[in-house]
Amino acid sequence: MDDFNEVVLTADSAEDKDLFIAPGERHFAKPAPVEFNNIHLRVGNRPIVRNLSALYLKSGRALPAELQVLMAYDLWLVMFSVGIIAAGQYDWVKQFGCHIEYEKHVRTTVLDVFPQSRFISGAEFDVGASADIDMHGELQTPDVKVPLGEIEEAGGQAKIQLATKAKIAARISMRVLTPVITAAGLGSDYSEWIFCRDDKPLVGDQQLTQIIMVPNGTKKLKCKATLSAVITTLSRLFIVPIRLKSSALPLEVLLK
Repeated sequence: MDDFNEVVLTADSAEDKDLFIAPGERHFAKPAPVEFNNIHLRVGNRPIVRNLSALYLKSGRALPAELQVLMAYDLWLVMFSVGIIAAGQYDWVKQFGCHIEYEKHVRTTVLDVFPQSRFISGAEFDVGASADIDMHGELQTPDVKVPLGEIEEAGGQAKIQLATKAKIAARISMRVLTPVITAAGLGSDYSEWIFCRDDKPLVGDQQLTQIIMVPNGTKKLKCKATLSAVITTLSRLFIVPIRLKSSALPLEVLLK
């Protein structure tokens, strides 16, 4: 199985296909649509997972006694990879989105999501996000006083570095396509990210991370990823945002 599934958004992917026709031409018998050469996206087939308790224990610490929730539930980091390929009219993309929703057969609760704009830092050409993950599955602004240790592989340009003191399990960091990010889904069985173009085209791969809670002993989850792009065009002397959306792509998350 390939590591990625490519998703091609065409004019037929638009939520309102009439927007590809200039308003002044819609009364013609055969109006000429705006020329559009597709948006090429991709999503990884193999989400990377890390057990939050295992990350904490790996640094030689015992779990805090007050975390009774861990007796009935497991907390996991689940990392997906999505991206915009430099093909077609990728430079028309103003917003890029990903919606990931779990099936209902296992109760899955999203505790936090990453990246978010509040964790962004860096210079113009090297923008990144970094956050500390506590034992409750909540993200916090990185604390420079927290000592860090071993680095865990996280795929792509993401990095997980184990904490060695306090009640922080690890620090997660990654590069981001843009500093303008909207993320949602806390307390739900879904997460959604929207990446807004800043001063550079939205192109390349982006890691997305959920911290989820599932019943203890859960081995496999099923979810669906939906990708979207909002494009704008100057063709035919009009400017209008057009939202394109993929069909839902099934994914499996193996918790091991």
